[in-house]
Amino acid sequence: MAAEPSSSSALPMRTKHRDHPGFEELPPGVQELFKERLELEYEISVFREQRIFGPSSDWVGEHPIFGSDVFIRHIPPDLYEDELVPFLESAGDVFQVRLLLKNSGQARGFAYVTYSNPDVAINAIRILNKVPIRPHKYLHLTKSRDSHALIVSRIPKDKCKSEVFESFSKWMSGVHDITMSISTMEPGKNAGFVFVQFKSHRYAAIAREFIQNEATFWGMRLAAQWAVPEREACPKENENSRIRCNYPILSNVISGNNGGISKNVLSTIFEWP
Repeated sequence: MAAEPSSSSALPMRTKHRDHPGFEELPPGVQELFKERLELEYEISVFREQRIFGPSSDWVGEHPIFGSDVFIRHIPPDLYEDELVPFLESAGDVFQVRLLLKNSGQARGFAYVTYSNPDVAINAIRILNKVPIRPHKYLHLTKSRDSHALIVSRIPKDKCKSEVFESFSKWMSGVHDITMSISTMEPGKNAGFVFVQFKSHRYAAIAREFIQNEATFWGMRLAAQWAVPEREACPKENENSRIRCNYPILSNVISGNNGGISKNVLSTIFEWP
């Protein structure tokens, strides 16, 4: 059984605008936006030097799928959500905006926006990239490379996919899917690691910290590292081909070897050069 996560590993508390840390120090335009959107019960929180705006309480459906995120660069340090959110919404329905902040509270020049689906995200890049948000101030929008997946190793080899999924889902929020491969050297047993896909990068980041810092599953400490997906999607023929397509290069696993995964094991699954 996994150790019960402490309050520090849970999702951060959502706050009303008047309870937002440093709300009174925010630019007046941002305060007004927060107050206006609060009428629709938009959620606002702070997590790891990011101010997270959205989703609204009337959002219908699941968290947008992978591919719905857009990375934004060249944000002026004095430009905040009161200008950024309406600009981004001009391209389609926005689920969430994450503005990266300096310790001073100024924008770091970067943000992430999650649109309702990948098609809207692609359209937003097409119509908003290098479009002036202010005179002579152009934002650069690109497809986000934020990883939603972790490689979790040191999995007991007698565990099946359903057992791992059930245990992870019980103690970690936002688990979407698990990919498990069978060991070629020990028939009937798993390969000792799984790929865990989360509904968002944020869920994955919290789960990674939880696993690394305090969690035990089945009486064991596991290891978690980022899995970086391939740029393009691949045909979903079977789980092993999906792994080969989405995760062709895992040099961080080999170089760090923190998960106890040997190259010999990986070479039976991945197409190493």
